[in-house]
Amino acid sequence: MEQTVPYLYATCDNLGEVRIQRPGKTVVFKRKSPPDTEFKDIDGFSLRETIITASEGAVTRQFTAVSILAKAETDMDGTADGKDPSAGLQLILEQDDGEESSIVFPEPGFPRIFVQFPINETGALPFNVVFESKFNPKQERDGITMNPHDRELLTAALSAFPSMVEYAVRSGWGNAHRLAHIAVPSQALGGETGASGELAWWQVVIEEAAEATASKPIISTGTQYLPAISDDDVVSFLVPAADKTEQYPIDYDSFYDLAERVTDIYLPDKAVAREWEAIAGRWADIGLPVDRVGLRELVEWVKTGCRTISWLPIAEDTFVWLADLLLIISGLPEEMDKRTFLNGMMPDQNSRLRSASDLRFDGGVSDEMKDIANTVGIDLRAKLLHERLVEVLNSPGYESAKTLAEETLGQPFPESEAVEAVLARLDERLPDDSSVSSLDGPSPLHTSAWLVAFLASEGENSSLIRRCPLLTAEDKIVRLANLQILAPVSHWRDSAKPYKDLYTQNRVLSEYTRTMRN
Repeated sequence: MEQTVPYLYATCDNLGEVRIQRPGKTVVFKRKSPPDTEFKDIDGFSLRETIITASEGAVTRQFTAVSILAKAETDMDGTADGKDPSAGLQLILEQDDGEESSIVFPEPGFPRIFVQFPINETGALPFNVVFESKFNPKQERDGITMNPHDRELLTAALSAFPSMVEYAVRSGWGNAHRLAHIAVPSQALGGETGASGELAWWQVVIEEAAEATASKPIISTGTQYLPAISDDDVVSFLVPAADKTEQYPIDYDSFYDLAERVTDIYLPDKAVAREWEAIAGRWADIGLPVDRVGLRELVEWVKTGCRTISWLPIAEDTFVWLADLLLIISGLPEEMDKRTFLNGMMPDQNSRLRSASDLRFDGGVSDEMKDIANTVGIDLRAKLLHERLVEVLNSPGYESAKTLAEETLGQPFPESEAVEAVLARLDERLPDDSSVSSLDGPSPLHTSAWLVAFLASEGENSSLIRRCPLLTAEDKIVRLANLQILAPVSHWRDSAKPYKDLYTQNRVLSEYTRTMRN
């Protein structure tokens, strides 16, 4: 009864003091606002606030019954009624000690339709407001007939729903966002006869009301209010799951923290974001094109159009963001192919974005070896995961993310493999006994000389050095692994130089080799 009385002060203008007595408890309700309080215009609808007090002993609480009314097209007799608003919605506010107002929502099962007084069996309607008008109650007041007149009144009341939600949000009332919850009823008010037709009617009018509501800027992003449906900026709603089908749930707070750092996405304030997602889910069920984003959709959003890591729309350290993404993905069930989340999202050492299958961990390849390989068209940095991401993955708390990366990328790429790759490329470019027609400009011979010097500086690499191609005085390619070869004549002792013609030119290294060495 205590829940019903505040609504009655809005539906019964002449209602005076109401006293509810129970053993050991008496609650006294009084109207504080005069019965003739004027309506104010809100988007063409009429809104009135009626203040009520409820006293229990020395404690007095203050409520406000808020009514927003619309004109229906017909009255009980089916004639034009242009005098007064005839169908409306009601909600109750409660003021706290600081005079802040919060909406008091009707409890589950509480009647959602009043004809001055509550109509039973209407508590299943999926709204957080109460409808009030001159509906046609059934004889036992356990529903309304849902005849054309009743439908006209409900349509009129619902036309005010978007404006009521926006007014509540902009007024700063606590829990105002919950008003936006709206769905199609699952059971008919008019009984089983004609139930399918009634539910089809509900689908149409609810979709219209929901779309109009979602199109209003009622969702706070912290810096501005935005709608859920618009040709311009809209709010996106996070579905804490692998994708928006809601399979494979993930931790909401971690997901929100990840999405919040994306610069071109608008999210509801975190304090109410989960509730907005539930509301958006109902809007989507109705058929509205709201933007619901799971983990997969967020990844696609972030990487679209991005070729390098600097292009990713991330507000803070992008490598930390990627590590956090890996951390969330690592928690998904084993039956999922987690690699698909990482396609086009893993940075190589050139900072270009690649798929995880294209990369390996750097197994200690030196920068000089990478530069040597680059001279023969082998871009080792394009094959290796970016060092900064590896650094983050080695930080405390990222153990599972690092494990996922290791499982996805496979064995590290060692320097020995890099050397073998360069030697294989030199074998292709400079096979034994091949001629070198021109040595102008960059040549694989430069690479070979650089590789020889690098390997010599690294210590015990004689077997690798002997596989490096060299140029003879006959301009032929040879390798020390295949024959004994003499140094360029310029390196000989002066006493030996007169005997140079005793040796075939393919047994003596070219003077170009000396230039290469320099």
